[in-house]
Amino acid sequence: AGTTPPAALDNMSEELTLRLLLEDMNTDPTKYQHALLINLHGELMPMPSIRNYSDPAKSNEFPGLRVVTHPEELRTHRDPSGVTTDDVYLRVYCWSSDPSTYYTGAEPVFTYIMMDIMDVDLRGSLTDDGFGSYYPFHPDGDVQAMFGGTTVGGGTSDYPLVNMTDPTFPSARAYSQAPQPYPAKDMRYFVYFGTLASGRKFTRLYFLNTPVRADVVNNSVTLVNQGLYQNTRSRLYGLEYNPAPVEGVDFSRDLSAVGDGPKNTARWRIKVPKELLSQGGRWYNVDGTPMGAAPTGDVQLTTRTFIYDSAAASIWPETPGKMFPTPYSPDNLSETYSWWGETREAVPMTERSQFLGDPRFNPYKDLLNGDPDFPNGYNWHFDDFDATVAADFPGITRKFDRWDGRMRQDVPRFFQLLRSGLVSSKAIYTTLTGYSYYYMGHGNEIGYDSSNGYPSSIPTHMRPFGDPLDGVGFVNNITGQRRYVREHKSTNDYWWGMPWLGELYPDGAGAVWFYSTGNLAAGNTGINQWYRQRDSWCVNNSTKFRAQGTTSFNSGNQRTQTKGSVSFMNNGVSSSYFNHHFSSG
Repeated sequence: AGTTPPAALDNMSEELTLRLLLEDMNTDPTKYQHALLINLHGELMPMPSIRNYSDPAKSNEFPGLRVVTHPEELRTHRDPSGVTTDDVYLRVYCWSSDPSTYYTGAEPVFTYIMMDIMDVDLRGSLTDDGFGSYYPFHPDGDVQAMFGGTTVGGGTSDYPLVNMTDPTFPSARAYSQAPQPYPAKDMRYFVYFGTLASGRKFTRLYFLNTPVRADVVNNSVTLVNQGLYQNTRSRLYGLEYNPAPVEGVDFSRDLSAVGDGPKNTARWRIKVPKELLSQGGRWYNVDGTPMGAAPTGDVQLTTRTFIYDSAAASIWPETPGKMFPTPYSPDNLSETYSWWGETREAVPMTERSQFLGDPRFNPYKDLLNGDPDFPNGYNWHFDDFDATVAADFPGITRKFDRWDGRMRQDVPRFFQLLRSGLVSSKAIYTTLTGYSYYYMGHGNEIGYDSSNGYPSSIPTHMRPFGDPLDGVGFVNNITGQRRYVREHKSTNDYWWGMPWLGELYPDGAGAVWFYSTGNLAAGNTGINQWYRQRDSWCVNNSTKFRAQGTTSFNSGNQRTQTKGSVSFMNNGVSSSYFNHHFSSG
């Protein structure tokens, strides 16, 4: 057509990641029409280790503390006529990776959580509240606080009589409202509007005196117990963190609920009002320039949450969570997204499903069974669970003990990403050789098989795998068992890593992780050493992070075997499928 071809790509830092490639093929398929894609891995299908909810922010200055924001749903309905548009609701969670760390009697609180809603002005007025550059919140919005466990006037407060989804739930008090928050540790908030060094605008909400613990509190009016009981059913993996809707497909069962069992543990709920979509003067482009007019199409909201620490103070009004060029509390930033969309297509393909991890940590109600947007979008293949999970999480209806008894990832959904991208773009695709889709890799796999000349898999130095003698052995977690990182400890109250929550290293090792070796010290002969152990052992034997509902957690591997081809092609009926036949030569 006379069009000059683009220059060859010689800077690999500009190459798309695999996730971005799969997203782009689904979102903008015409860019890849007639492209030739070759899987150089042969029998192995590589897939990115993705999931659609954010890791929490954490700071070396406050070991064990975690804060994160999740929207209640990925897609909030937007009506182009503006009549039936819904409000966006954000939930803020604060907890400890070890609840005993932040138990200080009557005052288990943290002073500041900071949340930035990017590219929008949510001030209620341009007149500050008398306390400097701080303002009321948008008049059509709302900020709610779940009290309980904080010290108010010298005593421990009761939980509210109603939950945060109830219209009568009281709004939280702003910082300037009487009575003043100090010395009493009442939950308060204030609003700030600022500009980053890049020019990007943001509305920052400061949340003061957020409870870290969620202890049982006896309501002085109804004389019933509210809060979380100290058992494995109420505290998933021993944590006081449950972002999921429980006992239904909404968030009505929260910390104000009576009795035992899991409850949504949000401490703040923020209503971002639908009226914003018609208020042009409140919106900004990413470079900080005013949009001028109100958005006319679908809108992505970006929210950043972090802990106020010395790093945050030193780079004000920037956020921490930076590694280069100078590290500023690198893990202290959590970014999440939600979409005001006319249809479900507003949400990117790679954001619509959980893919990895325990489905009980799915924070979105529109991924549960029966929702019209993304029904059953959680990970089906983590575990089959027991009967209590069916009662506590009725929106999770599809539960299997790994995919085909082997892989803990949602294999069909990963295949769907590639298959739908190929079909939409009409690209030409091939693998190289061997039995197609016989394995699926997500990283950290070591392994081989006898048909390729490695009858015992790969010879490996065994210190990272728990050998105190530093010998050479064989590791196989492709056809063998996956492994999690765990702490060396002679007792069973050991730490082990949960990658689906971003728990990759214990807090005390953060300085080593980021500023020294970039890794954990391998071994199992002394303190401050870690090694990889079979996933089932870590889960079944730990008393520190033990999950109720998984009566016998079985090990996963990375081999789809002969059903990989069938799952990838997904022809729709059991009698029509593509597969290979074993044959020599």
